[in-house]
Amino acid sequence: MATELLNDLMQRSSGLSLSEKRRLALFLTEEVPEDNGRTPEFRLKLNAPEIHSKHREQYLVWLKTHQKEYGGQYVALHGERLLGSGQTIRDAARAAKESGCLQPFLVYVPRPEGEYWGGWI
Repeated sequence: MATELLNDLMQRSSGLSLSEKRRLALFLTEEVPEDNGRTPEFRLKLNAPEIHSKHREQYLVWLKTHQKEYGGQYVALHGERLLGSGQTIRDAARAAKESGCLQPFLVYVPRPEGEYWGGWI
């Protein structure tokens, strides 16, 4: 019975638009129970080198081009595409998730005039 249902769902989903497919994928991945508190294997960690290394040059170009516009904010990128931005990394990640991207590249964009930060060792 489950195989028939799965086949039916896959056939029906082929008629969905790209944004509808992304919403469906997001819904399905959120429904997967976690295994003893561990993250499911298909969910990779954010900013994983194996995902983002091929887009590194695109990220650098985007950051240089848009530093004045997004300085002081966190952004979520995929290649040359901005998925979302916000004052916190969580805001940027949420915007990316809403656009259907589960593995965005998240980064803080420094202000063009420079910034200072400090901490304790």
